[in-house]
Amino acid sequence: ISLSVIITNLITDYDDSILWKITFVEDDVITISYNGKNLGMQSGYNGIGLGEKYSCDRWQLLKQADNTYLILNTECNFYLEWFVEKNNWSTHDKLNSSNRDQFLLKLEKIS
Repeated sequence: ISLSVIITNLITDYDDSILWKITFVEDDVITISYNGKNLGMQSGYNGIGLGEKYSCDRWQLLKQADNTYLILNTECNFYLEWFVEKNNWSTHDKLNSSNRDQFLLKLEKIS
């Protein structure tokens, strides 16, 4: 199953240039792609990017009570966040009460 999503809690006005494609590879494990390239991490690093260099590209959806998700890289154990100030993805390996909210993402199916 594949679908296009937008991070609705962060972006209110959008066009196709900011849609990300999510493909389910298992029940709650996904790949996230943009322009045909998967979003992933390099093994042993917290760097994130698109394409073959970033081979750790499986993400687990962890649904929260408020219908948001934490998204965890299944190979590197880093959480995904949308870094608003940089208008790009970022990751971090630790969640706590002071930073947890920045990792909560709401996904909306577009097509």
